Amino acid sequence: ILTDCALPPPDPLEMRSLHFDGTDLLLDVRYSGGCVDHEFDLCWNSSFGEGVFPEAHLKLGHRSFEDMCDAIIETTIRFDASLIVEAAGDTAFNVRVSTSATEFVTASYSDPAR
Repeated sequence: ILTDCALPPPDPLEMRSLHFDGTDLLLDVRYSGGCVDHEFDLCWNSSFGEGVFPEAHLKLGHRSFEDMCDAIIETTIRFDASLIVEAAGDTAFNVRVSTSATEFVTASYSDPAR
C-alpha cells in the first residue's frame, strides 16, 4: 500500500467485493483486457476518519497499458494491509476502497485474536 496518493485516474474496472484474510486485503475486480498484464496500486493517506469505527479511505489505481483486448477478466488482487492494521492498534476499523466519489467497496477488520 502506497502512502503517496498521487495516482493518475484509474482505467475502467468494476470492484466486486472486498474482504480481509488475516492482515491482507483481498479485492475482487472485473475488467476487460487479456493482452497485457494490468497493474494495481492502493494508496492510503495514513489517517482514519471519525466514527464509531474508524475508517481508512484508500484509492485504487489501475493501469491497463491501453490493453485493447476485450476478454472479461475476473480476478482477486491481494494487498498487504498490515500497515493499516498496525496503525489501528487494538481498534476494529472499516476500510473503504474507491476509484471515484461514487464507486467504492468496504470491508471491516477486527483482530481475530480478540
